[in-house]
Amino acid sequence: MSLVLRFNLLRNNIWSSYPVRFLKQLAGFSYEKLLQPGNYEKRHFTTKLTETASWHKTDSASCIPAISPLWLRQTSEHDQPATILVFDIETTGFLHADHRIIEFALRDLSGGMNCTFETLINPERNVPRYAAEANNITTELVCRPDVPRFSDLLPILLAYVQSRQAPGKPVLWVAHNAKQFDVPFVIQEFERCSAQVPADWLFVDSLCLARKLKKSDDFSFLLQEI
Repeated sequence: MSLVLRFNLLRNNIWSSYPVRFLKQLAGFSYEKLLQPGNYEKRHFTTKLTETASWHKTDSASCIPAISPLWLRQTSEHDQPATILVFDIETTGFLHADHRIIEFALRDLSGGMNCTFETLINPERNVPRYAAEANNITTELVCRPDVPRFSDLLPILLAYVQSRQAPGKPVLWVAHNAKQFDVPFVIQEFERCSAQVPADWLFVDSLCLARKLKKSDDFSFLLQEI
């Protein structure tokens, strides 16, 4: 199934159930603030289990569980500290101020139905040859009317994340080299749409974590090596 078809199917499913409200851009917003360690709070996982059953009285007046009917209900509640989304982007170049996102993909680590989200994005500009050679995404592939622009994608993305988010919990976005590459691009695309990244979206750079956990001096920090 093509990325464009996957996007359209996901858009139709989500848009009918989750209303989206655009937020006006706030003055002085900086993506560096989202990446500061002080913005993260450590919480623990807890599990609660409740179980109820109906008991029936027999003709002999003894109180024993009846064979039929028996009503059993078991629920499990997880105090999940955050929804964790691993994401990756492809772009027309390296500098977020001069280039655009042309592919966006994410996976919700909690799994389940529709735990992945991916789509090509129309950058409304040509894809340089060096970028196309690196990511195999050409101008002809994305600069088409059936490929959504980021402004088209944004309300769908917000609704999708909302549908995966635990009530009252933040969303933790994880990417490799997020601080220098992925996050600045995402922030820039939001700003082009006069929209604000939700305050409960937090970002983690797996490259920074890998550097803190390196095994040796010659350890590679490439994503495929970690």
